[in-house]
Amino acid sequence: MSRSSHAPHADGTVRASRPVRGVMMAAAIMMAVAAIVGGVNWNALSANNAAVGSLNASIDAYAKDSPDLDALKTAQRQTDAQFRDAQALGVLQLPSVRSTIAANAAESARLSRQIDADLAKRTSSGDTSASDANAAEGGSQGGGSSNSSEAEKINRMLEQNKKVEMKNVPDTSKTTTEGDENTSPKPW
Repeated sequence: MSRSSHAPHADGTVRASRPVRGVMMAAAIMMAVAAIVGGVNWNALSANNAAVGSLNASIDAYAKDSPDLDALKTAQRQTDAQFRDAQALGVLQLPSVRSTIAANAAESARLSRQIDADLAKRTSSGDTSASDANAAEGGSQGGGSSNSSEAEKINRMLEQNKKVEMKNVPDTSKTTTEGDENTSPKPW
């Protein structure tokens, strides 16, 4: 008498056939890989959101009449590092996530280069004593004719940053408040 693959065990449970178990194992592995890829993308988008917030703050500070370039340089280095962290597992990121982060990282790098160029202009202009006095007061020397071109560059950067499609970016900033009619539970 041969034993059937669907014969009950001693405890009364029935074991699935070998092909069915193989398919179920493959499906479980695929679901685990999909969960890992989803987690990596979620983490990358969260890091991107934080870096974009820092980038927008740096752009706003740079657009002022007399920005503190030394503080901006430090902030931009940190922002660039955040974008590098967001791009760390690019192999597992979806193409739209990868391109969104890359576009934002490029804008951040462009602002960093502009800040570095402005710092180089400031130090090479021979106004170091006047710059140091202004830095102590919270400001720095700015070039007269370059302000309009810098403002144009900043406006272009802001516009390009607004154009980045953020439909796949998770919004973790929403909070619910009591009495808010939009947060009532839905019956479905």
